[in-house]
Amino acid sequence: MGRYGIRHGGEPVIRVLLVDDDPALFNVTKLALERDGGVKVDLCGSVREARARLKEHSYHVIISDYDMPLENGISFVRGLRESGVSTPFILFTGKGNEQVAMDACNAGIDYYLTKSGSPQEVFGRMRDYVVSAAQKSPSHWMGDAASLGPAQILECLPEPVLVLDAGLHICYLNRSAARVFATPEYATGPHTFTRFLTRESSMDLLASLERAINRCEDEEESRISATLDVSIPDNHHLIVDCTFLPLRAEKGKHSGFLVTCRECRMPDHLPTD
Repeated sequence: MGRYGIRHGGEPVIRVLLVDDDPALFNVTKLALERDGGVKVDLCGSVREARARLKEHSYHVIISDYDMPLENGISFVRGLRESGVSTPFILFTGKGNEQVAMDACNAGIDYYLTKSGSPQEVFGRMRDYVVSAAQKSPSHWMGDAASLGPAQILECLPEPVLVLDAGLHICYLNRSAARVFATPEYATGPHTFTRFLTRESSMDLLASLERAINRCEDEEESRISATLDVSIPDNHHLIVDCTFLPLRAEKGKHSGFLVTCRECRMPDHLPTD
């Protein structure tokens, strides 16, 4: 039977369950994965249908869309993990943002893939994930929240994302954020996020963050949005629309912020400091 358990023409076949309510993307994904052989894809249009299929068949990998009627992909994988199903799970989503990524990681996904990019790039990466997942033994997945840690998942996001500590020092930047904030002098030591802001933006932001920390712990109420004037190398400026999500450690103690930059654009006029 070999590593994958099924052979076709002498080659191992990876059995994939694909769950997506979009018939067009559904079929394109199946064709892309099966095109070069070695992969066999079964289709399900809903989580309910997928659960019924899993009672009758076993799969090496499950791929699921995130945004579906009645039940989304994160709820699907969470239910599987709670019931002891350790099959590698790829979340395939058009809603690539930091909250979805972190929720997916906590629910027990193994790979996180956004739909942004060229079809060749997206489906090429998906096939790589499928092969990588199928080659791992079942024991690797048992009790493992995800093969990708939170930082690795944030690297998959197209938007700039930063993690700040309670003193607003930059603890982490994903690749997109590094292109905006990682100036040559950044490597000389930790810097506060406000260092990159004009004086007015910095003062406004600090006041807003203080209010957010003191609000109740409801996530939606404590999340704030801010349009900031960011200084970048060579005396240039960007107007950046950011979302700040307060992070809390044990017992609800404030520990920092997760920052997502939604849009970066040139200002209409140069700021005065």
